Amino acid sequence: MQSQSEYIELLPALPDEWRNGSFSGFCARGGAVVSANWTNAKLNNITIMATFDGTFKIKIPEYVRSMEVKRQLEFKAEPVNPFFAFQLNKGETTEINFK
Repeated sequence: MQSQSEYIELLPALPDEWRNGSFSGFCARGGAVVSANWTNAKLNNITIMATFDGTFKIKIPEYVRSMEVKRQLEFKAEPVNPFFAFQLNKGETTEINFK
């Protein structure tokens, strides 16, 4: 996981040996705690919990065709690189399933 000042990127440089796996409890800039799992080097789902009130933005991998979000959130896409931005209050969690 990589977190910039503007967004969180998941699995930006996954080694070939780690085609399947998961992580839990990684801290990202801006107060997010992130967990994820993947198969065949592609994300299955992620969970993000807020440790502070804020807007969180993730970079959506190019291979993702659709997402199922476990709560009503606002979707934002940018022309070249798609992003998903959403608001969480301290202690709130959302789960995103990728397809």
